[in-house]
Parts: sequence; structure tokens; C-alpha cells
Amino acid sequence: MRLKITFKVLNKGTKFPFSYQPFISAWLYNTLANADPLLANFLHQKGYCLNNQKFKFFTFSKLYLHNFKTDSEFMQIFDEEVSLIVSGFVPMMLHKLFMGLFEQQKQLYWGNALYKLQLKVASVEILEPVKFTNTMRFSCISPMAVGKKEDNDPTRSKTQYLSPNDAEFARFFTLNLIDKYNAALEHGLLDPLPYLPQIVFKPLAQQVKQKLITLKKADTAGKDSKARAYLFDFELNAPADIVKLGYLGGFGRHNAMGLGMVKIFSEKTFKHN
Repeated sequence: MRLKITFKVLNKGTKFPFSYQPFISAWLYNTLANADPLLANFLHQKGYCLNNQKFKFFTFSKLYLHNFKTDSEFMQIFDEEVSLIVSGFVPMMLHKLFMGLFEQQKQLYWGNALYKLQLKVASVEILEPVKFTNTMRFSCISPMAVGKKEDNDPTRSKTQYLSPNDAEFARFFTLNLIDKYNAALEHGLLDPLPYLPQIVFKPLAQQVKQKLITLKKADTAGKDSKARAYLFDFELNAPADIVKLGYLGGFGRHNAMGLGMVKIFSEKTFKHN
């Protein structure tokens, strides 16, 4: 299930940070809490666990803008309206979010102490469902982060993020998707397949666009938590239920921070922004 949320911009001309994903993620949890505090707390604090991993099974798109200027770390927004798509594999989560949106009639703010975008929800639309097959082609509409751990190498950070052109990308993309599938099984969100699922990932072109996303601002003594993520097109061959899981819940890492959302690939209409 996917929702398209359109917002009226109340302070046209304001500056807004490029790494805005944490603001939207926090707002989604707060909005969900308006309708179901227990579910919001479960997703935020725990999620659908598998071993030491936590999956939230939702993601969101970039903020759709049309009239803006960029300046170093910020963009200046002149749109009358902006929009966002929220995608969730668990229908209850999106239904509760839908209810929470209608309870939230007041103004909302995204941003930091210096720069805030002031908005009000204008409309909410449930998007048409997709028919899933075993082989599908997708385009990223928010950057995808796929990484591997480097715990034994003191010269590297704990996670090394990979480009889709890296020889190891397909392997770690697949491992992440299999872990999500097993977590969904563990929590009764999917029925088990009668066979061991086979997953084949194939990038459609060598050209990719890189984004460095700030996931969390550090305190005065630390460093920001960042992810290197990529916009690209790809083909996925896997059981349809697993394709659906990735499409609705997000591919790769940090989905609840707005990474790994895709749309159906179209050679005619797709452009990376």
C-alpha cells in the first residue's frame, strides 16, 4: 500500500537542509502515534526483529519539489505545494497513518533550529496497487544504500557502502532481501515458500547517481551518521511475494529513513533528479 501526501507550503522562500530524511521519519512516527501509540512505539523502538536486525517494512520517497534553488547545504523552496509518497508492506501501518493524518489538522514543521519548512496537509491519496511478478524492473526514487560490515578492518568504518557497479553489490543486496523475507516469516507477515527462494539482481546501466545522506546529527563530541546511497535502475528476479516485500517495504538499508524506495521502470518517463 502507498499513500501520496500533498502539503501546502506556509512559508514560501524558506531554506531547508538537503538531508531532510530524519525530519520526515520523525514526523511519520509522531503522526502514526496520533492513531495508534502502541504501534508507533513498536515500530520506532523495536520493529520486526530477526536475530540482531530490526526491520520496519516502510519507507518514503524524496520530497517532490518543482520550484527551488540550491545553495551549499540547503535548498530554498518556492513551491505552493510539495508532496511525498509513503510506502508500507504492512497494510495496518498505512491505514493507521492515514487515520493519524486526518487527526493532524494543525500546522507541522520540518527542519532544524535555523531552517524550518512550515506545512499543512492538503490531501491524502491511496495509490493504485501494483501487480507483482517474478521478474520486474525498477527505478530508485529515493537513494538505495547497500553495505557490508568491516568489523575486522580497523581502517574502515563499521559499514562499507557499495555502488551498484561494485562486484559485491548484488550479493549484499540479496542477503538483505533474504533477511527481510525471513523476518517477515518470523512475524507471520508472509507465508513460507515451498522452496528455497532464488534472487537475481541485475543493474540496467552502468550510470548511477551518488548521494551522501545524513541519517543522524551527532552531538558536539561525535560525527554525523551518514550513508552513501545511489539512484539507479535495476531488474529483479525473485518470487513475487519477495518482490512485493522490497517494493513496498524498501530495498537495501535504512528504509525507515527514506532510503530504498522504487517505482516501476519506464524508459520514456524516468529521470534521476
